[in-house]
Amino acid sequence: MNQLFWDKLSRPISASAPMAGVTDAAFREMLAKYGKPSVIWTEMVSLTGMKVRGEENFENEMRFSFREKPVVLQVFGSNPDEFLICGEIAERRGFDGIDINMGCPDQGVEKQGSGACLIKSSSLAQEIIIAAKEGSRGLPVSVKTRIGYSKKSEMEKWMEAVASARPAAITIHGRTRSERREGRADWKAIAEAREIIKSINKKIIVLGNGDIISKEDGEKKSEETGIDGYMAGRAIIGNPWFFIGKEANRNERIKAAVEHAILFEKIYGETEPFDLMKNHFAGYLAGFDGAKELRIRFMAAKNSEEAAMIADSEKIDIES
Repeated sequence: MNQLFWDKLSRPISASAPMAGVTDAAFREMLAKYGKPSVIWTEMVSLTGMKVRGEENFENEMRFSFREKPVVLQVFGSNPDEFLICGEIAERRGFDGIDINMGCPDQGVEKQGSGACLIKSSSLAQEIIIAAKEGSRGLPVSVKTRIGYSKKSEMEKWMEAVASARPAAITIHGRTRSERREGRADWKAIAEAREIIKSINKKIIVLGNGDIISKEDGEKKSEETGIDGYMAGRAIIGNPWFFIGKEANRNERIKAAVEHAILFEKIYGETEPFDLMKNHFAGYLAGFDGAKELRIRFMAAKNSEEAAMIADSEKIDIES
C-alpha cells in the first residue's frame, strides 16, 4: 500500500471535492492562490473516453498548475484493464495520486457500470483498485465512495470490500447513492465506516464528505468522528478562501469573481462556454447587501470584459 504524500500531510487533512463543471483548472488555480487545502482533486476523467477518443481530448480536464500540488487525478471506469494504464498517464503528467470514483450517481456514469454502480459489485470494485495499484507507477491510489447504494445497511460489507483492496485513502460521502444530495449527510455512519476500515488496515487514510459548511465545521466533524480529515464540495463554490476560514468582504468577492472570469478565458479560450462561470458568480456574489442585484448583472455577462466593466461601475479596482 503506497501512501507517499498522504502520510506527510498534517491532520486534519482538508481536500477539495471533484465537481464536474466546477473544479476545473481555473477554479483550482483560484483555490491554490487564495486558500489551498491539503489536497486538490481534478474533475472526473473517463478512462473509457480516453481509450476511445484519445487522451488529447481530455486536456482541459487534466490541466493543472504546480501551485495546486499535491493534486490527485480522479478517474472512473468499469474495466480493470483500463485502470492498468492510468498510472502511466498520471505519472507522465505530474499528478501526485490517482483517485477512483465509486460514488457518482450520474445516470450516464452508471450506465457504463462506473461510479456508484460499483457499490453493487464489490468483487469488480476490488479488481479495479488492485489493477490501478498494479499500474500506478508508484503513485498512491485512493477511492471516493458512499455509505451504500440504496440503503445504509450495505455499508459494512461495502467498506470491508474496499478496505480489503488496500487503497491509500478512502473518502466517504455520508449518503447512499439513492439519496443523492437529499436529506442530511450521515456522519455517524461515516464514523462507523472509519472503524470498519481501520480494523482492516490502520494505515488507510479516511476522509469524510457531505454538508460541510466551513473549515471549522470540517475540523469539528473530523475530530468528532475520529477520521483523518474532510473533503468539502458545494460550500467552496465561489469561495476560494474556504480552507483558510476567511470571510471575504464584498469588494474582495467582486474582485475575485472578475479575476476568476479572466483566468477562465485565459485557460479555456473558446473551448469552453463562458456560461460555466454562472455557477461561480452565484457563489462569489452572495452574502452581502445588494448581492442579488449584482449577481443578476454578472450572470448576464458574456465574457470577462463585461464582468470587469460591471466591477468598474461598482468602483472595484481589479488591477490592485
